[in-house]
Amino acid sequence: MFWQKKVEKKNFRRPAWRDKMQGALGYPESSKGQPQLEYMDELAPPYGLEYYRKMKTNDPVVGGLMLHMENIMRNMKWRIQGPNEELIIDMFNSFPGGISWMNFDLASALTYGFYIGEEIWDYRDGKVWLKDISPRFQPTIIAIDDENGNVRQQTTTGNFLMPYSKVVHHMVISENRSPYGVSILRHLYKPYYYKISIEASEMVGYDRDLSGVPMMSAPEGFDFTRTDPDSPNYDPETAATLEWALDTVTGIRKDTLTGIVKPDGWKFEIIRGENRTSVPTNETISRYNNEMTAGVLQNFISLGGFASTNNANVEANIKNFLRACDAYGQATASTYNNVIKKICELNNLDAPTFKFSPVNQESIESLASFFSRMVKNGVITPTTTLEKELLEISDFTFDDDPSNRKELPD
Repeated sequence: MFWQKKVEKKNFRRPAWRDKMQGALGYPESSKGQPQLEYMDELAPPYGLEYYRKMKTNDPVVGGLMLHMENIMRNMKWRIQGPNEELIIDMFNSFPGGISWMNFDLASALTYGFYIGEEIWDYRDGKVWLKDISPRFQPTIIAIDDENGNVRQQTTTGNFLMPYSKVVHHMVISENRSPYGVSILRHLYKPYYYKISIEASEMVGYDRDLSGVPMMSAPEGFDFTRTDPDSPNYDPETAATLEWALDTVTGIRKDTLTGIVKPDGWKFEIIRGENRTSVPTNETISRYNNEMTAGVLQNFISLGGFASTNNANVEANIKNFLRACDAYGQATASTYNNVIKKICELNNLDAPTFKFSPVNQESIESLASFFSRMVKNGVITPTTTLEKELLEISDFTFDDDPSNRKELPD
């Protein structure tokens, strides 16, 4: 035909740019599987992930909020439908703790940015059987899908290699396809850092106010140059005396020293300020608690701030939160479906489908009650729309008159 002759005459060839990649992801990698996207060294994975663990375990606001959110994910109702569904259900129910604990493990990706679990296989009744997906602690994962297709793990008991094809790799938020994902706590670093710094300074101030500052005065004529090893006047006994004085003033605390014996001429006293001032740190700490609370919630929803606080938007924005729960549920279901597909391919079977049921409003009542308790105790103030809406669920009133507020639920 004419068009065939035309193509043959031009000697048509496939353009070279269609056959190979022309660009790169653009971020630095010390080696494949170790992307360096985090610009703050103290937060860079894998070791920097310990900081997120500290935020979650040490801070009552962040920790309580994350626990409630993870419990929502853990308790989502699931179902498996399709061919061979009974086999897959039996496998998943045989996991240690069942799907409930598996959901909880996968929810750790909210904190660390990703989850790695090693598949543990067995052979039962003529079937390749998945008996467990064993979690691997995220701060020990030093590379994911490296140049040899392995996940590298470094622990106190040794170094381990796991084929990437043998692990479950789960993320909920990612940046430029980084295998480490992004923690929803990342944006909390600044308020958390300032909060703990203020709390530490506050405790030092309390200690100074209550215990005073110990001071040791040397006797008249004490030659400090004789305590310097580089001085021509150096005297070991004088140096030892100064060392004793330093040890005394640094160790005189109620839990260490209750009394001292001093040489003649030395004077010991406790100095307390007569005009001590009080810095209002509670308001500042509460403000940082608000920033962290809003940060977790808004990162979870990924919708940013809310512009209105009127009642017409309460139901809509709560639905946004529930849709966010469903979105994370769908991401988790996708991970399960990849596992199911692998199981069925190994057994030459057709694969069923894993699904989560939509999250309902009752599922977040415990989270709303957590917020109401935080507000009542003055830990946070309901300054963002979503916080107010969550408190609405727990039947908590925002009347400025405290006498008109409803009692918190038990």
